[in-house]
Amino acid sequence: MKSLRLLLVGPLPPPSGGMANQTRQLAELLRVEGVRVETVQSNAPYVPLWIESVRGIRALFRLLPYLLRLWRAIGRAQVVHVMANSGIAWYVFAVPAIHIARMRRVPVIVNYRGGLAAEFLARHHDSILVSLRRVQRIIVPSGFLQTVFARYKTHADIVPNIVNVRIFTPAVGKSDLQVGLAVGRRRIERHLAALARLDRRRAQHVGRPEIEVGFGHRQLADRIGRPVRQQETGLLGRHLAAGERQDDGQQFTQHEMASPTANIASYRRFARPLKVDVGSMTSFARTAQSLAVATLIAAVPLAPPAVAETDDARRSGGFFYAGAHVGYMFGNAQATLSDPIGIGSQSAANPYGALFGGVQAGWEYVFPWRLMLGIEADFSLPNYEDASKVLSYRATSTGYASEEYEYMASLRGRLGYDIGAWTPYLTGGIAWLSTRYSRIDLTTGNEDANPSNIRLGYTVGAGIDYRLDPRWSARAEYLYTNFNLSGFVFGSFPSRYDTQYDLHRVRIGLNYRFGEVEEKKTKQSDHGPGSFEFRGQTVFVYQGYPPINAPYDGTNSLPAAGQSRETWGTSAFLGVRLWEGGEFYYNPELLQGYGVALTTGAGGFPNGEAQRAFPYPRYSTSRLFVRQTFGFGGEQEELASGPTQLAEKVDVSRLTIQAGKFAVLDVFDGNAYAKDTRKDFINWSMWAPGAFDYSADKVGLSYGVTAELNQKQWALRSGYFLMQSTSNSNSFDTNVFERGTYVLELETRYSLFSQPGKLRTIAWLNSAYSGSYRETLDNPAFDLDIALTRTGRIKYGYVINLEQALTDEIGFFSRWSWNDGKTEIMAFTDIDASLSLGTSIKGTQWGRPDDTIGIGGAINSLSKDHRDFIAAGGLGILIGDGALNYRPERIMETYYAYALNKQITLTADYQFVTNPAYNADRGPVHIFSGRLHGEF
Repeated sequence: MKSLRLLLVGPLPPPSGGMANQTRQLAELLRVEGVRVETVQSNAPYVPLWIESVRGIRALFRLLPYLLRLWRAIGRAQVVHVMANSGIAWYVFAVPAIHIARMRRVPVIVNYRGGLAAEFLARHHDSILVSLRRVQRIIVPSGFLQTVFARYKTHADIVPNIVNVRIFTPAVGKSDLQVGLAVGRRRIERHLAALARLDRRRAQHVGRPEIEVGFGHRQLADRIGRPVRQQETGLLGRHLAAGERQDDGQQFTQHEMASPTANIASYRRFARPLKVDVGSMTSFARTAQSLAVATLIAAVPLAPPAVAETDDARRSGGFFYAGAHVGYMFGNAQATLSDPIGIGSQSAANPYGALFGGVQAGWEYVFPWRLMLGIEADFSLPNYEDASKVLSYRATSTGYASEEYEYMASLRGRLGYDIGAWTPYLTGGIAWLSTRYSRIDLTTGNEDANPSNIRLGYTVGAGIDYRLDPRWSARAEYLYTNFNLSGFVFGSFPSRYDTQYDLHRVRIGLNYRFGEVEEKKTKQSDHGPGSFEFRGQTVFVYQGYPPINAPYDGTNSLPAAGQSRETWGTSAFLGVRLWEGGEFYYNPELLQGYGVALTTGAGGFPNGEAQRAFPYPRYSTSRLFVRQTFGFGGEQEELASGPTQLAEKVDVSRLTIQAGKFAVLDVFDGNAYAKDTRKDFINWSMWAPGAFDYSADKVGLSYGVTAELNQKQWALRSGYFLMQSTSNSNSFDTNVFERGTYVLELETRYSLFSQPGKLRTIAWLNSAYSGSYRETLDNPAFDLDIALTRTGRIKYGYVINLEQALTDEIGFFSRWSWNDGKTEIMAFTDIDASLSLGTSIKGTQWGRPDDTIGIGGAINSLSKDHRDFIAAGGLGILIGDGALNYRPERIMETYYAYALNKQITLTADYQFVTNPAYNADRGPVHIFSGRLHGEF
């Protein structure tokens, strides 16, 4: 105990309130036992004193010094002991102490003594338990408070109050000292209680503790005789001289009993040390007044030693790191358009604000005296929405000019100071911006554009790193970036565009440290609040086809000459446990590339990763949602860790609510054999139900809320999602419930010849601002512009989805989907009915169990209204050759996924498409693809 450094946080006299006296007396008794106690006073006097009379701001003059003292003192402690109360004091004094200790990785004991705890927890239990789950031990002075915490599934140990008997007058004939001892342990009865008595009439038995059986005590003694023992011990090298401790100066503990007929154990006066055994721990009480804190001293070693200020917890030496970031950029642009030069001019400032994301890499060195020096390069990309890339714009009566940014980068130095897990720093350096100038002639409609112009500037800022473990660290950072006045002269017209930018970036990031580090060899799984999982993946697809038979090409045709294109995407997945059953998920992505023919030319398009058309990588907040699971008890099952699933054990019978930004098919239309374009089939009508026109922006995402009721043999799912404001757009109609996608799915689980299977039936309905194929055809004045017929309309359909394991290595799947085909496609693809089926075969039979072969086919068709519209020369989202010799579109796909190791897979894929875009005049098409996928 003498080596233990303990920080005691709480009020201290004056004034001499109950908790203030408890804090002071506890500090004194622990020091007697050899503990090195430092105190931080939560009720310290105001400085200056006159500020106490100034309401409103006086709290800051107490709180800020308190937080500073806390930060410094916690860095010197091995254990923090917080004296906590109910009400505002909990939030102002206890909560900061708990979270600062958590930041500095120092274990915490909370000594909760709130008299109104039952009412306080009833009203604020959610916020209180968030903090309490970050402590190592909770102690309370009574069985009543222990019961209060138990209502919220929170365990609390009992350590009784410490009372100075000098402020009391003993009653005649009664013992003048009582010592009550109660110990709360996992394997000991929660409501153990004992009351020690000094019996002057039996003074001749000094030094011999004896159990005296009171009302109902024999049953209690039988139950607790082994876990808690008080026994006489030999001399420890020190005897207390008779009369050394005066009775009127003694202190005692009194345990608050729930029943007036509490069990009583009495002890004779003792002059020799008492040994208290608590489980496998032993503490010696040299005096009666020390007996009160014996159990507390025994409890302190249960918390692990502090590591915040040890050499191992500090970074030292040099290392490389790399990571990613996401943030928000805002600022002002000064822009002048001279169009034509010397004649017409427009000059003004316009604001800018948009999300961005990117990557960074660097090297840093931490000196023994904690100084950190480093250098870092970063690369940031605009959000995928078109407006995010436009930095500035101006217009005159003859032309419209704009400047779009393709990427922003910087090379910066970093200077910081290492404080345990935290490293605040300053940073600054050079910045460069790649932009694209564009001018549209308002008289002819022609565009004059000049991409990849590099502009130089400077950037300065500050940030803070927080080390999560020896490999991973999190970061928050602010950067100011300036690009001075620069201009561009358009060659096709005598006009000039000049701009200057003042930009502010606020961003957060995550870094991974390379090289050798000292990592823990064993790590216990933590599934409590605040725990998290981080995963990542990247996929690159190269796809092309040779020349095809095609007597004509249209706007949305596969070029007859053949073509090849590539797509690339990198994703990170962060899942955080918020509270019991509550989870938060964030999925940032960097997306780049094109599909062949700019993702047109077939209803069943051949690349599921081509829902994008970006010449440079773009950032996307692809998923951002919360999930709450309510368990109903009974049998449980394990949910495996995945990109959007934390590993956990849940009740089989449960209700799960999810809300935020995610894809409709994240929740609906699951299939074990044809679902993931990064791992299995990549044709749109193979990995998804082709006729399901679900809500999605141009990269396949939407905003919605879903509910799932799960049972052992079935699951029922429902959901509502915002609908796009117009067909194939990134904007959503905010007329909630009036517009949207409604989905209902029933999943039944069964066994066929001892092999598992699932049947999913989906019904869906879209209420959208959409056009009618037939109304457009019936009015020649519309000239096939379906937008002129848009109004509120209903579209509906259904999906039947089957998956069946045939053996442990072979599985079969099939989908049938249909929609009414009367209104324009809003989001997915030009298919009104689709049938697909196939098989998936693991490579176990040829010694490669991680390899997979997939073979499948699909037949797609259009409704009569839809095909008539396309035949007349109309355009869909993906199809429109200008003419149509209608036939159903037929697709065959096969792939071999070769696992290079557990993380990296290389796939060869072949597709044969007849009647692409339902046109028998074109094709067939032989499509070859290579896919490289990695994940961690």
